[in-house]
Amino acid sequence: MGTGKWDKSPASHIEAFAAALPGHPAVESRKMFGYPCAFVNGNMFCGLHEANICVRLGAAEAAARISAGRAAVFAPMAGRVMREYVAIPRDDCADPARLSPWLKDALQFALTLPVKVSRKN
Repeated sequence: MGTGKWDKSPASHIEAFAAALPGHPAVESRKMFGYPCAFVNGNMFCGLHEANICVRLGAAEAAARISAGRAAVFAPMAGRVMREYVAIPRDDCADPARLSPWLKDALQFALTLPVKVSRKN
């Protein structure tokens, strides 16, 4: 990553992410920095970054899963930790059945957040 460019996500991760994304009517898929992500009510709740899939679980749940060794701190750039987000285990990234519970948990958390109003106006 010395060139300042991020690596592409593996096709297996992209396919699993699309297959495991919850079918909730408020879920919106779009890209952030070229990576597939999902939003609900304007809040990102999961997405890919290089070979990682990150999910937003809230500070307490993220800390609990990290301390239990079930997830890792998500830092897309050195020293830039995204609070409330975790990187899920790599073994779960390419398997929709294993990925689905992570995305559902993230969606449930995101549905508790206030609606984020677009700044485009």
